[in-house]
Amino acid sequence: MTTKGGRLPQVELDAILAQHRAWAGRAFGNPSGPGAFAISGPMRLDGVDLRKCNFILEDLRGIVLAKADLRRAWLVGARLNNADLRQADLRHADLSEAHLHAADLRGADLRGARLYGAYLDAARLEGANLRGACGLSARKLLRGVVYRSPPSLDAAAIATLPKRLQAAVVAAWLREQA
Repeated sequence: MTTKGGRLPQVELDAILAQHRAWAGRAFGNPSGPGAFAISGPMRLDGVDLRKCNFILEDLRGIVLAKADLRRAWLVGARLNNADLRQADLRHADLSEAHLHAADLRGADLRGARLYGAYLDAARLEGANLRGACGLSARKLLRGVVYRSPPSLDAAAIATLPKRLQAAVVAAWLREQA
């Protein structure tokens, strides 16, 4: 994978995404396209600079983006189920309506990210920085409790939430434990 000035060229990114779509289709039961059976595993873009990239409505299930720079990336409606986003920089990224079921966001920086309508059930958020993230609510963060798959939060992640949301999350969690 070649980069110019630390950034992945758009043509290379498009090719990688096409390969990943083929793998995701096969892995998740919807094979399509000529290379649908050619890829053996999820695409790995660990630590890659993807600032301001457009991933709107992309199928990124299972992709590995650990430590990737996704600042100001557009991930609206993206399917990021089971994605590895550990320690990814998602500051000011737009994750509105993104599917993050069982995504690993441990240690991710989500400061100022837009999460309106994002699906976070079973997401791992331990150590994530959610300070200033928009579109979060106690109901959204604990919605999975009803389905027994809430996102996992720890004290560090909760501490980055606004005070009113911290209190609501803790109160809802205590009600569930009773």
